[in-house]
Amino acid sequence: MEVFVIKKAIIFLLLLLIILVTSGCEESKSNTINMVKEAELTDREDAILNTLSDKAFLFDFKVEDDYQGVTVWIEKYESGKFVNEIGSIGSSLKEKEGTIVFTTEKNPDEQNEGTYHIGIHTSGGVGTGTGNENFPDNVPNMSTTWGNIMDEGIPINEGELVLAGIGYSDKNSIYGFTTSFFENPESHMSDLEQYNVAYLLKVQFTKSNISEIDRE
Repeated sequence: MEVFVIKKAIIFLLLLLIILVTSGCEESKSNTINMVKEAELTDREDAILNTLSDKAFLFDFKVEDDYQGVTVWIEKYESGKFVNEIGSIGSSLKEKEGTIVFTTEKNPDEQNEGTYHIGIHTSGGVGTGTGNENFPDNVPNMSTTWGNIMDEGIPINEGELVLAGIGYSDKNSIYGFTTSFFENPESHMSDLEQYNVAYLLKVQFTKSNISEIDRE
């Protein structure tokens, strides 16, 4: 399994590089300072992502010079209650703009176990994280919904921001993630109670050194 995960990590890194190369490594598509937005993909980039991943989310960001670090992580919830953090990566912000990536894949040899990838790219380098998680995609009668911030984006501050969410529920009908959820997640955390399992992609930008970030 460890070898399999390493291979998946290599594939994800290649995927990330392909997306960024086909984008021409041009300036960030977000021209607004201190904003993070859904990345605008070409048809080719979208096809690559759909071929190599199950669910994929890409975001562009641009910050002022005084921001020094960024951390991205995934949180798992069950019936609205926080369970644990299943992945985290951080990067210094020598370059003030870049792209955040979150993808999931189903492993063909495991019924529910899948692979997740998170990445941070700037012109100064690429940081990635990969792991396994029992995503309930193949559980009978389980419905799936997902959502993310849209192209209008959300403003960056030194607090935690929610960029994307995936929810699984065995209820007959479930509601998707609303725009309000991403704009003010603290006031809408009760929305997660409708899901048996939910995953949130979070990010935090900091004006201090990345090692000084405290999310507790």
